[in-house]
Amino acid sequence: MEAVLPEGGVIPASSADAPAPNSVTQSAAPIALDALVYPKEKPLFAILAVIAALLWLTLIVLTKGLALLFVLMFFIAYLFGHSAFISYLKGTAVEITADQFPELHARFLESCKRLEIKTPPRAYLFAADGMLNALATRFLRRNYVVLFSSIVDALKQDPDGINFYMGHELGHIRRGHLGSGPFLVLSSWLPLLGPAYARACKYSCDLHGLRCTNSLESASRAVAVLAAGSEQWRNMNLDAYIRQSEESRGFWMSFHELGASYPWLTKRMGHLKARAEGKPYVAPGRSVLAWCLSLLMPRTGNPLGAMIFFFMILGVVAALLLPKMSGMTDKLPGLLGGGLSQDSSQWDQSYSDQSYTDQSAADQSYADQGGANADAQGTTGVFAEDGSGADSSAEVAFDAGNPQQSAADIAAQLGGFKPIQELITTHYQTTQAWPESVDVPEGLPVIQLYEQGIIGFTGSDALGSFQGYEIYLIPEVHEAGIEWVCHSPDIPNEYLPEQCQG
Repeated sequence: MEAVLPEGGVIPASSADAPAPNSVTQSAAPIALDALVYPKEKPLFAILAVIAALLWLTLIVLTKGLALLFVLMFFIAYLFGHSAFISYLKGTAVEITADQFPELHARFLESCKRLEIKTPPRAYLFAADGMLNALATRFLRRNYVVLFSSIVDALKQDPDGINFYMGHELGHIRRGHLGSGPFLVLSSWLPLLGPAYARACKYSCDLHGLRCTNSLESASRAVAVLAAGSEQWRNMNLDAYIRQSEESRGFWMSFHELGASYPWLTKRMGHLKARAEGKPYVAPGRSVLAWCLSLLMPRTGNPLGAMIFFFMILGVVAALLLPKMSGMTDKLPGLLGGGLSQDSSQWDQSYSDQSYTDQSAADQSYADQGGANADAQGTTGVFAEDGSGADSSAEVAFDAGNPQQSAADIAAQLGGFKPIQELITTHYQTTQAWPESVDVPEGLPVIQLYEQGIIGFTGSDALGSFQGYEIYLIPEVHEAGIEWVCHSPDIPNEYLPEQCQG
């Protein structure tokens, strides 16, 4: 049979063989041409366009025009990349013409006529391994519409539904969505605004598809194919499916839609029905918490991608800030100044207030008290020899010790630590973890074992006033094995052997 259109055009149809409408009422006439734009599309576009213009201008000014060079580079890359798809399309898909699929060609031309598109794009039928979809694209000022063959096959019983897909893709072309994409690239990622504009475009294009069909039922069935597949769409209760959209009020559905470029299909079908009946579409409300959280999620195509992008940004910020925060500790500047690697500096800085096995607790308070006393004196190396620092006015003469003897004594001590270093190295290579304690063989010097396998020890009396400060043996893990580095952030180099200076 033939369906006569209000505009006077005729599209071949076989709606007599189509399934029962399943409760969705038929529209009396196609939706008016001036009502094909979703109400929020234009204001959202205006906001994004203003933001994009400001961002482009700022980028060009800050880079002194260098950004335009990058734009040119990206355009060249786009030419080569997208030309591959267009070439594949022309060399593999079947162009829809008067000689090739004449019925589809007639539907396509009539859809262009209904939408007042004077120059019809080139249309192709493409086998996409069962994917239910269609697309519109643009290359060098030429527009293309691609119908996937699985959609055409699925709508054999209601070929008028194919017009919906044609009209939807033509809507992207008519509304200029393909051409404005590159300009909006700097603003379309913005949370809420970017996804909202993309969803508004989908709603507008659905209305274009509705205008190209002869009934609401055909348009609804076209959407049903996306929901239930190429066979089971015939058994769907469309009104029940529309009512299913009420579940989108919850947090999770709200959150994932607010960051997505597509509305839920249940809403798209409800929107079509409302507009075909001449009513405004009232969508179910969304979770307030979802709105708040979505403010932190930039548009990257889907909410999962947005969350990954968000946490990547957090990771970059943390990587930049953590070293600066670590640098605020008392001892880390000294260690970094000693030229230690990043791995060797990742250890517990609390050594300054630890107690030691071979010295009294009073002798070990130098870091908190003696050092503070020295600072309070305002003189170099003046502090109480017993580390008490009880009276800042009681100046004690600085004991310079014997630097040469100190360096020789520490070098001798290092040789005695070899067995302990071997024990720690063997433990790490066996367990891939640093030991929490180590049994020091009798006769070896007393040590303090810190996190990350770091050995701490004190020098001889030849250090003079520096005797209380520790020297550290720090294990660094490399592919070839473990290398031990000697260092002390507080003892001057002249008191240390060459291998501990830095």
